[in-house]
Amino acid sequence: MLLRSLGFAIQPVDQVTALLRAGVNGKRAAIAVCYGPDESPDLGAARFSDRSPASYALTLADNEGVPYVIVAQGKLAFTQPDSASASDAASRTGDVC
Repeated sequence: MLLRSLGFAIQPVDQVTALLRAGVNGKRAAIAVCYGPDESPDLGAARFSDRSPASYALTLADNEGVPYVIVAQGKLAFTQPDSASASDAASRTGDVC
């Protein structure tokens, strides 16, 4: 929600990160990663391939050629326009950090 409110378009990269795009041309601006309340931004976690959320996002940003990383505690869910089930309406509207 916060990142959308700041004007970023959000594109899923994998199950734990998103590419943030800015401006009308959708310039690749940053990688976002959100960690859970039982996780730490600087300690390894299984869902980040036993790396910290920060390290995972920095590596991905380097690989993708993106200059910034946003690491925040919160929920990372994406818009899924092809979803046909009404029961997953929350995931279709999505929320990022």
